Amino acid sequence: ATHLAQFRDNVVARQGTATLNAPELDAAYAGRAALPGQSSKSPSKSERAEGGTAASEASRLTSIKARGGIVMIRDSDRATATSLHYDAEAQRTSLAGPVNMTSGTDRRASSATAEIDHKADQITLEGSVVLYQGRNVLKGERLAVDRANGRARTGGGEGRHRAKTRH
Repeated sequence: ATHLAQFRDNVVARQGTATLNAPELDAAYAGRAALPGQSSKSPSKSERAEGGTAASEASRLTSIKARGGIVMIRDSDRATATSLHYDAEAQRTSLAGPVNMTSGTDRRASSATAEIDHKADQITLEGSVVLYQGRNVLKGERLAVDRANGRARTGGGEGRHRAKTRH
């Protein structure tokens, strides 16, 4: 069965080093009628010893939808957007904007939308993209960032990219 937990009024959700702030957040999950990470009953000693049925019946997060102006923070990365949709199975987050992202002290980007593929460690920004790194500026309609190998690729048609580099 699928369950929906609705949270309102300045929601703060944390997992590991990540924090999500939003005025409204809906969490969908499958399994027992308890929030992920909580159990509706305590497992028996034999279930704990076997790692048995209590774990296999546990609820699991399927998606998160947040709206009303969201702020995501993880380590030195920060993103703001109007709304967010996280698909737990695909491990993808969609942000609708305006979207503003920062990483460290000298990198920031803005766009209309952003797609974050958590498994592949890739981010795709689309719609009036502006990327600042130090004093360098890159503009285009699409920017794909492969965080795993530190590469970025622009797209969006001929003559639609502009770069300014300052030394």
